[in-house]
Formats: sequence, structure tokens, C-alpha cells
Amino acid sequence: MEIPLHKLPAHGLFPVTLPDGSDVVIAVSPGGIAVFADECPHQGLPVSAGSLGADGTITCPFHGAQFSATTGACVCGPATDALPRFASTIVEGSLRIGPRLAPG
Repeated sequence: MEIPLHKLPAHGLFPVTLPDGSDVVIAVSPGGIAVFADECPHQGLPVSAGSLGADGTITCPFHGAQFSATTGACVCGPATDALPRFASTIVEGSLRIGPRLAPG
């Protein structure tokens, strides 16, 4: 799937459903653009309903878990696992979203 960069916010979280039905969230932060599963590993609720801080931290609005917007790593519980990440590249002014990456 490809999304034109001009359709993304300058900073923030942008939820998208991929053609295969996967819900993802695009995080646009000072560290760049990254794509994650839109599901907090704590209880499976959508992190796209949360916020992206100026420090590049995604905060889940339901229980306060925080994740790096660049790597998806959990930086504050109650979650302990990272957000699953999807492959992504920028090609000719569009963000191309690829498959879910293996953990690690």
C-alpha cells in the first residue's frame, strides 16, 4: 500500500487499514516516519487513539504505556513488549507500507 506523503500530518499518529485488513498506525515524528501495528501489546487496544509527544514517544490512552515512535520499543509500562513494526520506505513522494517485520 502507498500513501502520498502530503496526506500525512506534519507530526502525529495516522491510522490506516491495509488491504489485508491489518490495522496500522503511521507515526510521523522528528525521528522520521515509522509504521506499527495499531494494537497496544498490553491489552490490544488501538494506540492510534493516543498521542505522539514532541519527544517522539507514543502514549497509549487507555493505560499509559509508552513506546518509541522510531523503534516501537516499550519505554514505560504497563506494556512490556514493543509495538510490532511494519516495513516502510519512501518512494517518489509516497510512503510504501510493506509486511509486518519479525520481532527483534
